[in-house]
Amino acid sequence: MKRRWSQLLFFAVLVLVFGLVVGGPLSDVSRYGETGVNSTDSVTVTFVGSDGVELGQITGPIADTWTERRTGLSDTESLDPNEGMVFVYEDEGTRAFVMRNMSFPLDIIFVGEDGQITAIYHAAADADRHFSAQARWVIEVNQGYTDTHNVSVGDEVQGLPR
Repeated sequence: MKRRWSQLLFFAVLVLVFGLVVGGPLSDVSRYGETGVNSTDSVTVTFVGSDGVELGQITGPIADTWTERRTGLSDTESLDPNEGMVFVYEDEGTRAFVMRNMSFPLDIIFVGEDGQITAIYHAAADADRHFSAQARWVIEVNQGYTDTHNVSVGDEVQGLPR
């Protein structure tokens, strides 16, 4: 009888923990909805050339949790011309991105701890490859944005969230 009670208690605790993590207050999905993107937090960042001239600005949501970063823009149909998403990490490291479930192409901009662009990739929708570089932040914008605004590796990004 004692063993049965301990088994029932173990099962109850397991169900409670599972409920908190999957659908409760510990779940990113419960905080941010099904897409995982917190659309209430947005940021405007400015691209500045090596000569100090402003090259352009984008505004968009911040992805700073694991769920938000994993989902990214994959449930988005399109972006406005000066819109994007800023992925935020705690520190600089090697970041790898894929075009999972994307319906439109992107420029993927990797930004180091010092705010300088370390790499730019032009990624086709549903590209079957990883895009990686050293970064503390990664910015996704419509493909062609970096060419149109002359944004290149070594340029600075200002206004990045910490």
